[in-house]
Amino acid sequence: ERPQTLLWKRQNEQCLDSIRLHLRTGSSFPKCMRWLMFIFLSNFCNSVGCEPFGDD
Repeated sequence: ERPQTLLWKRQNEQCLDSIRLHLRTGSSFPKCMRWLMFIFLSNFCNSVGCEPFGDD
């Protein structure tokens, strides 16, 4: 696997951990959630084909 992919996987796992922590303890909402959504939407659009997203 490309190093990039492994990095993403590790960041994903860390992000999911912080989301679980947030749900369990009510800690602050993880910033990475937005990043995770972006990745998800990008992958989704690559496979399904969406209108292009804005750069923001």
